[in-house]
Amino acid sequence: MEFPPGHVLYQQKAGWFGHPRFSPDGRMIAYENHPTVDTDEGSIEGVDLSGKRTVLSKGSLSLEGLAWSPDGKEVWFAGASHSGWADSIHAVTLAGKERIVSLLPSVRLHDIARDGRVLLSRESWRTQLMGLFPGDTHEHPYSWLDGTSANAISADGRAISFYEGGEVYYIEGDLLGYYRRTDGSAAVRLGTGTAAISPDGKWVLEFSRKGRKLVVHPIGPGEPKELPTPELVDFGHLVWSDDGQKIAYEAQTSQNDWNVYTQRVGSGSPILAKASGRNAFPILSPDGGMLAVREERGGISLYRMDGSQPVAVKGVLDNEYPIRFAKGGRSLLVAEPTGHQLVLTLVELASGRRELWKRLTTEARGTTRALIVVTPDLKYYAYQSPRYSSDLYIVDNLR
Repeated sequence: MEFPPGHVLYQQKAGWFGHPRFSPDGRMIAYENHPTVDTDEGSIEGVDLSGKRTVLSKGSLSLEGLAWSPDGKEVWFAGASHSGWADSIHAVTLAGKERIVSLLPSVRLHDIARDGRVLLSRESWRTQLMGLFPGDTHEHPYSWLDGTSANAISADGRAISFYEGGEVYYIEGDLLGYYRRTDGSAAVRLGTGTAAISPDGKWVLEFSRKGRKLVVHPIGPGEPKELPTPELVDFGHLVWSDDGQKIAYEAQTSQNDWNVYTQRVGSGSPILAKASGRNAFPILSPDGGMLAVREERGGISLYRMDGSQPVAVKGVLDNEYPIRFAKGGRSLLVAEPTGHQLVLTLVELASGRRELWKRLTTEARGTTRALIVVTPDLKYYAYQSPRYSSDLYIVDNLR
């Protein structure tokens, strides 16, 4: 966090800051500190212009907006301490004394006027899963609960893995991973965390923040196998190579650095592929010998496992994400989320020539989660289709 621009007041290696607001006298900035990138749990903190940081309230499972009271003596925020989306308006003094102002379901706090009127909204967020699978003639919904996001599909399109990140997140304290056949069968709960199904549909790669381990589980009879991941404590964007021999992922070290790694499933330790990689969306080539990674400043680069210098992919736009290698590894499927459509384009690696593949209607935007999963032959796919709605209110007489 900087003020004025270029002058760092406070920084940390992981998580994100939300809704920074100056106090009425301009001497302090209140903000939400979310320790994990893809959740809204966290603490309410303040930092003065000398960089002195104070934790005002901690332990909220959902933080959705804050504002200063007109007299500057309290910070009001929308929070939840038990489960679900923020369900109450809280007020906390600079000394940390906290009280509940009002109980309101699915609330987000936007502002407080000088006369004390409060601007807030009632939020409804749902993530629907859409897909096209073997035997289908057109796309159709394939959701399970209220926040379904696919993160892998088998090579034949007959099975997917996904996770639920809606209301169950606040009940379990983590995402819930599932495996499901695409013939309409019921989903199979795999446990807390995320899980990525292998291309042959016989294994799932699982991670839970509670267990802090990468484990390969068979689908059906067999013994799970823990992969060695020394000094790595958190993981994201788990993917397989098409031959099922390698995996790639982002991981947080015990020093809070996020990097991109590859690893052989049968044996071996993680191999650093790219330092300082968070939300890089790593994608392995069919044989696992090359990695496509979204760069922090935009664009996509190719990282070869022989240690040579990365090469920028020609013909890729700065706001596009890598989805998968295609056409035997000669092309890269990339996605551009516009907020109204997901524009999918095949980019020929040798020439940079672009070929539009599909335009999907979805409100998905630049994100921390997988936008779409696609089979190697580009026949079948599944993608998230969020549905957001807000009702805005002005509320009088909150004290």
